[in-house]
Amino acid sequence: MKSIFISGGCNSVYNGLDVCQFEENQHLIAFPCSNQILVYDIKKLKIIYSYSIFNKRVNYVRFLNATTLVAADGEGKIAIFNDSQVLYEAKLNESIQLFKVIGQYIIALSIDGLVTVLNLELKELSKLEFGNNVMENIDAIEFDKHTFVALSGVDTQIHLYILENNQLQYKASVKGHQRSLNHLQFHLKNQEYLQLASASKDTYTRIWSIYKINEVEAKTKSFRIEQQLYSFKLETILQGHIEEVSTVNWFDENTILSGSFDYNVIIWKQDKDTGLWLSVSRLGQTSGNKNQIFGLQTSFDKQYIICYTLTGAIYIWKQEQDNWVEQPVVTGHYAEVTDLDFKDYVLTCSSDQTSRIFTKWIKNDTYHEISRPQIHGYDLNAIKQIGNQIISGGDEKILRMFNPSPFTINQLNYLNEQNINSSVFLNQNIPSQIVTYNNRQFNEFKLATEGIQQALGLMNVQMQFEDEEDENVKNNEVEVNLEIKYGQPPNDALLAKKSLWPETNKLYGHGYAIQAIAIHQNIAASSSVAITSKAAEIIIWDTNTFKIKQLLPCHNFTVVQLVFSRSGKYLISVSKDRCLGVFVKQDDDTYQILSKSQPCSRIVYTCAFNNDESLIFTGSRDKKFRIYNTTEASVPIKEIEFQDEITAIDSVLLNNKQIVAVAYGQGQLETFELTQTLELNLLSSVDKYHKHSKTINRIKFNNDLLASCSDDHTVRIYQI
Repeated sequence: MKSIFISGGCNSVYNGLDVCQFEENQHLIAFPCSNQILVYDIKKLKIIYSYSIFNKRVNYVRFLNATTLVAADGEGKIAIFNDSQVLYEAKLNESIQLFKVIGQYIIALSIDGLVTVLNLELKELSKLEFGNNVMENIDAIEFDKHTFVALSGVDTQIHLYILENNQLQYKASVKGHQRSLNHLQFHLKNQEYLQLASASKDTYTRIWSIYKINEVEAKTKSFRIEQQLYSFKLETILQGHIEEVSTVNWFDENTILSGSFDYNVIIWKQDKDTGLWLSVSRLGQTSGNKNQIFGLQTSFDKQYIICYTLTGAIYIWKQEQDNWVEQPVVTGHYAEVTDLDFKDYVLTCSSDQTSRIFTKWIKNDTYHEISRPQIHGYDLNAIKQIGNQIISGGDEKILRMFNPSPFTINQLNYLNEQNINSSVFLNQNIPSQIVTYNNRQFNEFKLATEGIQQALGLMNVQMQFEDEEDENVKNNEVEVNLEIKYGQPPNDALLAKKSLWPETNKLYGHGYAIQAIAIHQNIAASSSVAITSKAAEIIIWDTNTFKIKQLLPCHNFTVVQLVFSRSGKYLISVSKDRCLGVFVKQDDDTYQILSKSQPCSRIVYTCAFNNDESLIFTGSRDKKFRIYNTTEASVPIKEIEFQDEITAIDSVLLNNKQIVAVAYGQGQLETFELTQTLELNLLSSVDKYHKHSKTINRIKFNNDLLASCSDDHTVRIYQI
């Protein structure tokens, strides 16, 4: 199996992302995603590796050199690793929030108030205790033959230490910010002058200076190292943000960048004549978006500015002459991905309360998110494509159906060279124009009838088309900088604002959270969380009339997966009651129970058919893969033991071979060939740099492509 796509959002931790600063031509970004580290290549526009060496959420990652990374997680583990192996690892008492690599040292800050000095083999050299005054930020630099270390914590002060003889020695503290700090960064202006930028929740960025003096200056903090006297004073205050400043970055000695919760990156330049710092440019949305910026960096060659937001989206701007031009980037979910479907595109839903569509950008041979059909107020648990529409369900107990948005149709035409039957818009007389792109002609539709989100975040209503002049007036105040450039993947702001699908119907019937959905043509089957046999009934819907066709009693507890056979003749279900249910279609198009298996020893997570519908495969928590005859499924005809619990199965016929993909609770994914004698011969496994790091919830074949989604926040596509 060859990995061709990985998607995931950055964890919402302060300044956890890192850009490789060691090779000019290497444009790599490492960022934490759940309990793993993903490495993104800016030039290739794809995530090239994932490292799964932690059990808890990764809080911080840094490049040690061009090929080696250091990362720390929420249970106090810190590790140094490269492409081939973990070189060193250590365990501190509590969650490591961040650390600083300086020379031969790593200084780690834990949530229990400890500042620990380690060497590059992660052996502990010394500790400094701060108790309840937890240190939350650190930076260090070599200056005047000493290692200067700045720390700040919940007391709003900046504390200056020097690192000497493996110990941190206190020198001075300064106070200026009114609220706690979010970030510190040193900059060596020259051999005599050191600068320190600090970002705070009080909306200000402050620049401090440290320099040599011969005698104590009035109204400045001074300290002594050996015989030399130094001054530590405030140089200037930068005021331009309206929310807390989360991150600062020195671009050069006359330029500094600041990122804020107001979703702005401000570029400040110091006037050479007056010395004043002026705001010369703003990147990001100036209004209408609540995606706070959590981290900001520049590339080694200063060509790129990289930041990421609360919802895990990464933004990249490239300097082209005097302008900063936004670049395409991979976006992804920032919570557990609960379900997926793979037909015309990869469709996913997540506990982050969004559904997303990923498809191939043919021109660049990479996959990207091109639409976000639903942004909801409840966690989403199940989703399927039904014709041109989408049907989804979550903790809200209601199934919702959506029509495609013109934005999505346009993106599929431009990027993927396919069209989801755009006649639905032509019939509604939605304005369009014929465009020619890449030697293809197609309709580009006006973006006025997309979904807009209600205040409570539960329903997408359809925006009525208005006169173009009125629309521009209406949107002028709200959607600054939301310029649509077809021909490249949309950014996160466009996806959130422009790509919602209008909702067509709600399907009421379940009394508890929706758990699973299956689709065949216009028929939908759904299940909900259940602790009684009545609540566990499967509902069959006619999606043309939006009415319940029938209720199928079979199970006693939650049905966790439903699958129709290719012809629609059979419907199968697996449940927490440890049984497999098989239903067969009658002449009147209703379904009747055909058989119910004997209970397995543990919950059955997943089920699938073979290509000709004669066999059913199930996978369960007892680590057993079972094969049943479809027409008589009370007992399995074959049981195969595995090393891990089986959480997802799918099957496809490729080159006259029945291929079965099996996914596991620990994140591994394997493909097998099913022989005539019902043996599983291993074909391939995902290597450790491209496998999931947590339970895989769903896998789905589309010819020779296999999509998977997991609790590790990622969606992946493999080629068989």
